[in-house]
Amino acid sequence: MKIGMMLIVLVASVATGESKFESAIMKGKQLLFAEGNKAEDYQNAVNYFERVANKESEEWLPRYYQSLGTAFLALRKEQVDEKEQFLQNSLEILDQADEIEKNSETIALRGFIMMLQLSLDPATRGQTLSPIIFGKFNEAIEMNPENPRAHLFLGQMEYGTAQFLGIGFDKACELYQKSIELYEKEQKNENILPDWGFQTAEVSLKNCEQ
Repeated sequence: MKIGMMLIVLVASVATGESKFESAIMKGKQLLFAEGNKAEDYQNAVNYFERVANKESEEWLPRYYQSLGTAFLALRKEQVDEKEQFLQNSLEILDQADEIEKNSETIALRGFIMMLQLSLDPATRGQTLSPIIFGKFNEAIEMNPENPRAHLFLGQMEYGTAQFLGIGFDKACELYQKSIELYEKEQKNENILPDWGFQTAEVSLKNCEQ
């Protein structure tokens, strides 16, 4: 009888621990993706995920979201050197996530951050960074063909390249359409995993229809 009760308590405690982690991530996602977020809101979300990451040192998701929030913060900075610093910080945080678990989402996010770095000085960085970024997105798709963010970001790179070369956008638009289809499948079940970027995909696809 005592052993049975101990097992019940043990199972209950494990389940509670899992639900606490999931609740913590979902709360953080609400902070990070709240509509109308300003720089201070993103900073609060970054600080929140840093605290979660320090407690859950064997989970990659808190560092992933901390890295993503830091990248969002970079976009809110006015000075180029500030943007540079925050993007570099974002990559360093993502390194910690990769040490725990390198997967399609962390690879796609790395490419996204590098794409932001490229946008700060495309004339100088294009030749060096573009092949690496394309490689990251293709690697992310190869690892998980169902990752909508990898298709979206690859489409953005293809679109930018087509603009630069003065060629058609068919390849980019196909990737945007594919990302929309994958987002629609993904959004059927809300959970702690990454699911952001759908609105960006919609806007990107509309550019193809103009």
